[in-house]
Amino acid sequence: MDFIFSAVGRATGFLARNEEIVWLAGLCLVAAYFISGMFLSPYGKYVRILKKNVKYLKRCAASKTPVNAAGLVMPKALRGDYANYLASDGRYPSEVMRFRRMKYPDIGFYAALSFTAAQFALLGERLRFGFMPFVTAALLFAAAAALRFKRTLGHGRASRAAEDFLRRLDLAMGKNTRVGMTAGDVCDDGAVDDVVAKINFLKENGVNENTAKEVAALLSDGRLDKPRTREQQKRLNIALNGLLQVMSARQEKQIGARG
Repeated sequence: MDFIFSAVGRATGFLARNEEIVWLAGLCLVAAYFISGMFLSPYGKYVRILKKNVKYLKRCAASKTPVNAAGLVMPKALRGDYANYLASDGRYPSEVMRFRRMKYPDIGFYAALSFTAAQFALLGERLRFGFMPFVTAALLFAAAAALRFKRTLGHGRASRAAEDFLRRLDLAMGKNTRVGMTAGDVCDDGAVDDVVAKINFLKENGVNENTAKEVAALLSDGRLDKPRTREQQKRLNIALNGLLQVMSARQEKQIGARG
């Protein structure tokens, strides 16, 4: 026990003798928290992907070509909702897909606050610059307030991007009504199985820049022009969703590398 008290005494003595360096380190920690918060955002990649999808939808609308599901790269937060839409019956994308607020990491704030509190508690009356804990704390809370305002703007920007994307997706894709068709002149099961097998082959053997075109060609096969049964559409959706996840992961890596 005496050893512990002795070590604490030596540590506080060292801190007291080098108080300027201690508080400079605290200010640097506050600055690092503020700068990282200004440039890091969980919405950055999310908004970039949605904007790319909006451009794709605009091109489809301008050229009056149907939207290819494989041409859409969903951010991770929307992949599950998009798969649910593809498997839905008679619902618009905006009825299934939702914008969800993302959490910002606050570890920098708590680290800087803990550092300030620890130095004040350790040094106590031995402080020569008694105002520094209050200056550091004031700067920290000012930085936190500024970042909170920036995060509010980030939430709003991402929400508007998602709203614009879903509005355009509703217009482009409409209700997923083909899922419910079970009677009449339907697609041949063999044709659907053949397309599913080819989609799975593309997924398992790597995707590239031409994959979307290849999938579009598969889906435009004349044998698939007829209405599909619920089970046929489900098999197609599962295959497409698996391929979309692989393509989305590849696209996110490319976007992250450029960003």
